[in-house]
Amino acid sequence: MNISKREAFLLFFVGLLGIVGALYMFVITPLNNELSSNRLYYESLESQKATIEISLPTKAKLQTKLDNLLEDVATEMNKIQQPINEAEFEHWVLPLTTKYNMKVLSTEFIEPEIVMPMALTTYPISYSYDIKTLVDAFNNVEPATDATPYTESMLLFAHYTYVVETTYARYIYFLNDVTAWDTSIYISASSYDFTSNEATFEFDVYSVEQLIKENVMDYTKDFDASGTGSGSTSEEAHPELGTK
Repeated sequence: MNISKREAFLLFFVGLLGIVGALYMFVITPLNNELSSNRLYYESLESQKATIEISLPTKAKLQTKLDNLLEDVATEMNKIQQPINEAEFEHWVLPLTTKYNMKVLSTEFIEPEIVMPMALTTYPISYSYDIKTLVDAFNNVEPATDATPYTESMLLFAHYTYVVETTYARYIYFLNDVTAWDTSIYISASSYDFTSNEATFEFDVYSVEQLIKENVMDYTKDFDASGTGSGSTSEEAHPELGTK
């Protein structure tokens, strides 16, 4: 069977179209579909990445958060006194004894120890009436018990005692000034002897090593501590009571 050149060209062209069609149907179309699917998957991953980047803390954010937490903890810890030795503690007391012309007779320092702070066990006087006791018993009311507050936090504790010669009014002024210190230095006990004009102050000092030292007193400066123990008789310890 003889085939003309024209017929041969048409057969070749039809075959070529078939091959192209087969390539498009079985190769190009699946690849396009896979490409579209991968593009959609890539876009979804990019969206997830953006969401994660927004919600995931970066190093800078973590550092800022850490710095803020450190400042918060440091602020709370700075409410407690930085550990101080005997010479440093005198920078708190001697300016007041000099201010009120007190004569320091003796001092005593007890070595620091680690303790769990506990509130003072001295409570305001509570009055009890028999009629109230009977009423509470009739109503099955349990009697209230006083529990001393305490904390399980461990702090450094030191105890200092000062005995000075002064007047009663200046003894009261000294106590008032100490209450204005607003720190973890407390007068746990004090007394005044009117026969010898001697006052005793017992200080409880709670302290903890600070992470960030703020508002630290300058213990390097020098000051003159002096006092004769005398005072003006016109000074009133309790102006509202008129007691001199």
